[in-house]
Amino acid sequence: MKKISIIAFAIITGLFVSLYGTGTNAAISDYEGRILLDVERHGEAYYIYQGSKYYLGRPAQAFEIMKNLSLGISEENFLSGFKQVNDIWQIYRIIDSRLFPHIQGRIVIRPDANGEAYYVTPGLAAGNGYQAEYLDRPADAFRIMTKYGLGARSVFIDSIPTGVINSSPCVPGVDPNCTSSGEPSISSVSDTSISNGQSITISGNDFGTKGSVAPLRWDNFDNGTLGARLPSQANGGWTTGANQAGKEPRYSNTHVRLPGTLSAYQNFTGGNYNSEISLQGVFDGNVYLSGWFYRTSSGAPSRNYKWIQLRQGDLDEASWEFRHDVYPSTNSGHMYVANSCPNGVPCSLCDDEVGIPGYTPANCNMYYGMNGDLKTGSWHRYEVWLTQGTLGQNNGHARIWLDGQPWMTMNGVFDPSGCRFHNMWLGFYFATDTGSPQPQMETWWDELYVDVNPTRVEVCSGATWEDRGKCEIQVPQNVWDSNSIQIKINQGTFADGADAYLFVVDANGNASNGYPISF
Repeated sequence: MKKISIIAFAIITGLFVSLYGTGTNAAISDYEGRILLDVERHGEAYYIYQGSKYYLGRPAQAFEIMKNLSLGISEENFLSGFKQVNDIWQIYRIIDSRLFPHIQGRIVIRPDANGEAYYVTPGLAAGNGYQAEYLDRPADAFRIMTKYGLGARSVFIDSIPTGVINSSPCVPGVDPNCTSSGEPSISSVSDTSISNGQSITISGNDFGTKGSVAPLRWDNFDNGTLGARLPSQANGGWTTGANQAGKEPRYSNTHVRLPGTLSAYQNFTGGNYNSEISLQGVFDGNVYLSGWFYRTSSGAPSRNYKWIQLRQGDLDEASWEFRHDVYPSTNSGHMYVANSCPNGVPCSLCDDEVGIPGYTPANCNMYYGMNGDLKTGSWHRYEVWLTQGTLGQNNGHARIWLDGQPWMTMNGVFDPSGCRFHNMWLGFYFATDTGSPQPQMETWWDELYVDVNPTRVEVCSGATWEDRGKCEIQVPQNVWDSNSIQIKINQGTFADGADAYLFVVDANGNASNGYPISF
């Protein structure tokens, strides 16, 4: 679902109030119970309650926060003190002025009327008296945010402490008052002014669970020794190799993604066509990979570079495989699922014998339409998410992103016969056997993150996932459950003092609201 900022929606619908010019001289108590919009950033909305601010995010999140901070009211006080003045929107006028000091700016709930909730607007005493507007669903929370939100300066909002809701987490399907979009939602962060290496806790809903909190691999290579071969997979590193002795992947400082000090170097010079960085025997048909690469090349264009390969068996076996290959000499490339299982059973839709209606060799699982560009001369982020799906079902997919933008997508029956891939090779082959002068290439990898699905946390420059801009993947540690995640901050290339946004991504690739932080 497309998500837009509160301020954008307000401007489009003409509901945005005039800028109040709130600055550092304003008293926080003057805005108790109000909704403030940060007009100097992206229109983020905050509810001010007992001297603290609560980020409202998506409508569903705002709805839950408002109800968590609510005040119960007896039916006697409600019926005697409230008068309905609008049947469509269920807007009430407060006719008992004695109630107002206790309920202005609050969300009041009628426990004896099915838990109906109302937002009592502060500061509307003139004319028809104080108003209370019905909160029936998340859309009502969004309407109230845009109708009553006050423009405020960032410096004032930043001066207000961040509140933490101490009530039990919302549990959809268990708590009858709990609603959920089914997508992750961040409600609070233990600290919003953060620094590299700091541990923080993210709270919210629908984060999902992880069998292992830590990813299969997170490696920024900074703990290595310059010039040494990368450590073995058995020792927490990688399976490495080369066709020329001494040219196995090694630690380098020639090109490093700041603020790091080392990277992993693949050497495809002097006829060395193989420089293997791989993980063996750790997958079961699902993988998410994120990494940054820097590449240089010279000589004649290579006829073939294998960016990534996933296989059921070894490189020299007949095996189910997924590949992303580019062909610089012909300025072309593709990704595809192909080949057969070791037992001879067809393992991809490129085989006639698969026997799945509608699939023939003419429309097998291949994606064309890319050029042979090796993306040399600067750092680029490369992401791959592939799942084979379920046996015989058309629910397999492959996704590749470059610098956060969709690059290639492919869907199909990726497991027609029960063959699952277990092994991954990254950028391991560069053909040097054709062309003159001989093709040469060098690649540096940094911040490699590998897991069995895309569940992760990112810090991005943009306020929404669709317009997230520059992102840095974060490192989960110790805790990951449906309502709480602990991460170790990876500041990456964000400058000190920079504003950014936290996102939680679930196993289905759904991203949360962006939660504002700063470095």
